[in-house]
Amino acid sequence: MLKTILDRLIQGVVVIACLLTLTFFLIRLIPGDPLTDEKAMSAQVRKQNMKIFHLDKSQPVQYVYYWKNLFAGEMGMSSKKEQPVSKIIRQSFPVSVILGVCGMLIAIIIGIPAGIIAALRHNSAIDNGAMFLAMLGISIPAFVLGPLFAKFIATQIPFLKVAGWGDPFDWILPSITLGLGTAAYLARITRAGMLDVLSQDFIRTAKAKGVSQNGIIIKHALKGGLVPAIAYVGPAFAMLITGSFVVETIFQVPGMGQHFVNATKDRDYFLLQGMVLLFGILIVMVNLAADILLTYLNPRLRSE
Repeated sequence: MLKTILDRLIQGVVVIACLLTLTFFLIRLIPGDPLTDEKAMSAQVRKQNMKIFHLDKSQPVQYVYYWKNLFAGEMGMSSKKEQPVSKIIRQSFPVSVILGVCGMLIAIIIGIPAGIIAALRHNSAIDNGAMFLAMLGISIPAFVLGPLFAKFIATQIPFLKVAGWGDPFDWILPSITLGLGTAAYLARITRAGMLDVLSQDFIRTAKAKGVSQNGIIIKHALKGGLVPAIAYVGPAFAMLITGSFVVETIFQVPGMGQHFVNATKDRDYFLLQGMVLLFGILIVMVNLAADILLTYLNPRLRSE
């Protein structure tokens, strides 16, 4: 187990380094630079700012400076917001995490039970109905669900608001909007995993020995049937946090999504690189946690 964790961590460090390197050079292919703005800037001020951000040097030298500052714990200064990137992330990251966690909880609470019930009622009306709803959840994107929820639900329930992030009640609609699509995928994946396990010989042996239906499900089927779902939950959780900018925009949630979009649009190199670094670390850590849990649940992985 320890060797697996160390291998995954080394792979994660390499992936993050490659990701930052690609991001560093690709964003510099965008026409313009961080100091390109609609407002006029004198040549002297521009020259001074270019020197502050090391933009007056060649890209390889800028790359060395970036890694040097990163190892010193500095992520740079946002050229547009004129604030340290670390400060911007500290303010917005908790909001995106709360939204992602709530969305993931809703996805798990809805998707996994729906998949288990559909598998146990295979080819019944319940199974067909659950999979039909799951297909709808996959097909309808968040930018369609969000405005519908805001118009037909938030306006009818007094304690729900169309936009904002002031109290826990404001988390409800964005979390549901974010989590429903993942719940639909989880339902289908869980159903497929459970059907595969329920068709195995050891399940038939347990039935022949007189083990009750609940005993078969709890002791034998769930542990193996949920493996595909757990493998999906890791990347899905990272995706909910990193890809929530549509939901954040619809419900005016002050998370990281807005900064990611604005940094790309404004060519804010350091802010964009800081966001990519944070997202890369998050994805690596979540996938590592999923791998550890899968190793615990799957004896074949432990033997390997």
